[in-house]
Amino acid sequence: MLSSTPFSIIVMIVMGIVSLPMISIAQIDVNVSNIIKIDTILRLGLTYIYIVFLGVGPSNAGYLYVIRKTVEERYCWLISDFFEAYKTNFKRTILLWIIDVLVFALLVVAFKFYGQSELLVLQCVIVCVGCIYAMMHIYVYQMIVTFELPIINILRNSFFLVIVKAPISVLVMFLNVIIKIIIPAIIFIKIDGFGMTMILILCDVLFIVPILDFAENFYIIPMLKKHISRE
Repeated sequence: MLSSTPFSIIVMIVMGIVSLPMISIAQIDVNVSNIIKIDTILRLGLTYIYIVFLGVGPSNAGYLYVIRKTVEERYCWLISDFFEAYKTNFKRTILLWIIDVLVFALLVVAFKFYGQSELLVLQCVIVCVGCIYAMMHIYVYQMIVTFELPIINILRNSFFLVIVKAPISVLVMFLNVIIKIIIPAIIFIKIDGFGMTMILILCDVLFIVPILDFAENFYIIPMLKKHISRE
């Protein structure tokens, strides 16, 4: 979480293309301090959702490398192995992160444009493209830390895996939405008291989420080694 902070801040800034139109549509009372507060909360929530689906570059590589070694029952030095994978895969993951931010921004702009043009069918197409691109990231980062492949090959292989393994991809996506987004959102809305809310959300993020990621990769890692060439 700490190592992903610089990338998260940039994503949070980009989220203005979503949060500001949402505030405008909701017709929030025109009060500068009120708008800033709501905009900040929206950006934080949207940034978290972005990280769940698309990740934050080198931090994801380090995190999933540690999970990979755990899945393979190999001894792992948590800090040193994390930063080793962070540095080793830095160039490819930074490139992927830049691509992700650009794709996200383009999809949002396209969705808003087709909405203004009242082209509902094309808006649905944009949503489907966004979902497929998000599901590709179930495989992308684990592929980066497992194989020495160019980013273009990794994205292509991930796309084909989403299509071929559609039921598994949709199931993983569904579990991610329920456990990583809906449960923390319910806790945030329903539980009274900031301290207790933060404790419960941190328990979800620090324990339940890694367990889910471990279970996902327990299936994904052998599948990648079976279907993806190292060349």
